[in-house]
Amino acid sequence: MSEPDDLSAVERQLREAFSRGDLVDLRAGPDDGPHHVETWDSERRVRGEVIAALLSAPVTPAPGSVPQLRLAGAHVTGRLDLSHARIEHPILFEHCVFDTRIVLTEASTRSFRLQGCVFPYLDATRFELRGELEATGCDFGGLSLYGSHVSEIELSGSRIRSLDGVAWNGDLLTVDGAVYCHDMHVEGTVRLPGARIGGYFELDGTRIVGRDGSAIKAWGLVVGQGLFCRTGYPAERAPFTVDGEIDLSNAQINGPLRLDDAMLSNPDGVTLTADQITVTGGLFGTNLTSRGEIRLRSAQINGPLLLAGATLHNPRGTALNAERVLVKSGLFCHNGFTCTGQLRLTGADIDGQVDLGAAPLAEDPDRSPRAPAASSIRGVVDLRHARVETLRDTVDAWPDELRLNGLRYDRLSPDLPAGQRLAWLARDTTGYQPQPYEQLAGYYRRIGHDEDARRVLLARQRRRRKQLNFPGRTWGFIQDTVVGYGYRPWLAGLWVLALLIIGTTYFAANRPTALRAGPAPDFAPFAYALDLILPIVSLGQDNAWNPHGTGQVVAYVLIVAGWLLITAVLAGITRVLSRT
Repeated sequence: MSEPDDLSAVERQLREAFSRGDLVDLRAGPDDGPHHVETWDSERRVRGEVIAALLSAPVTPAPGSVPQLRLAGAHVTGRLDLSHARIEHPILFEHCVFDTRIVLTEASTRSFRLQGCVFPYLDATRFELRGELEATGCDFGGLSLYGSHVSEIELSGSRIRSLDGVAWNGDLLTVDGAVYCHDMHVEGTVRLPGARIGGYFELDGTRIVGRDGSAIKAWGLVVGQGLFCRTGYPAERAPFTVDGEIDLSNAQINGPLRLDDAMLSNPDGVTLTADQITVTGGLFGTNLTSRGEIRLRSAQINGPLLLAGATLHNPRGTALNAERVLVKSGLFCHNGFTCTGQLRLTGADIDGQVDLGAAPLAEDPDRSPRAPAASSIRGVVDLRHARVETLRDTVDAWPDELRLNGLRYDRLSPDLPAGQRLAWLARDTTGYQPQPYEQLAGYYRRIGHDEDARRVLLARQRRRRKQLNFPGRTWGFIQDTVVGYGYRPWLAGLWVLALLIIGTTYFAANRPTALRAGPAPDFAPFAYALDLILPIVSLGQDNAWNPHGTGQVVAYVLIVAGWLLITAVLAGITRVLSRT
């Protein structure tokens, strides 16, 4: 591109300073920012075509200098179009105002910096940058880095207000180093599907107001050293705030994913979708607030899933959906954790502790300590077919409803007695399922609490009985009453004793007559009653004496009761031996 002949004084000054790398500063003072452009005179105008011509033409460096284009306080008129250019010199614009979009499509350069500038749009599609792309403290209408390859990006303190819905198009972006986006304000959607960031990706203190319910679309994103969405730096101390959905499906975060103190809002929708995400350094959501659903379906988290003090609010749906999640170092929901809505851990595989209680965890050294507070879960916690090493809770933190069928655990903490754990199982209102009772009974047997195990298995049979038809319920009631389904065999002795007392007392007062003429054994009321009760053993009394009237009724009652008793005992013994 050839340089125009009619250069203004400022444009000639810029050309001369370019070869020396000097800054051309047109500002009247420290407060002369780009938002006062209407007060600037025409001498501060620099044409975009002049800048493009300077950067495209060969330049002879001044002795001892490195050519750089450095311009401050200028009003850049016309279009700055550097598309397809091969630029070997660093570029810096400070507190400049651009009338039209900056175009870097398929260009390449060493570094491109915009500090405190105002411009409509930065189009850097398929841009190649061997240094840093900076747009800090700027106010602009959008950014395209589609398919670009840069060394590092810094967008901290900027404000992006999109007119077409997409504030930042970073599809297939490759960044060798880090991306810093601290304390930004974004109106529109941030798109980063398929992007690859080699270092840190920091969004601390940033606020994103999405369009059409979508705030960040970053499925397939790869981050090399962690994704940080926390409170901003001391100058602002604002939390990471998002209105709309963050979509990190199939993303790979090599390092931690930090959402401490973040505020996510998408009422009746999804705040965070992280299905099949892989996080190698743990997912941290200390004091996170989410108004909507968080989805972690089939996520793999190599580290802890920490939600201590978090507030998850989605009363008409699921607050946390972590179906089939794989967590290597435990799930912690305590220190005032509050969940209003369903918490789903169906099919989760968690190595370590699942903490739904109020016990404190070691505090983050970068944060002030907080006193532990009671957790609250109002809704359903779905743990069906989940596997955990240790399930930690407190009675006060139990949710309204539980789904426990298929849940497997190695330890429960604290070791509550069976009566309290049965109340815990009773919160599963989906109907009778044997597995939760067998799992709990097996746990009690492993820690040597055999009586608690028998009590749990007895409760299992009682709950099962409610699902049976009338004959089944009747027979079950008899077994329960007589021997506690075999788990309380001492009841059989009490029934035998009671029947013996009744039979002995009655027949002692109402002696039966001999069954046949001739010699007969001496009548013994106790032996006679015992002979009637025991259906198999014969003591010779019941075949020698014949009761009449009411005595005959009493005898029949003892015989029938004896048969029921021995049948219930045998059924109970069989059940216990087979542990069904």
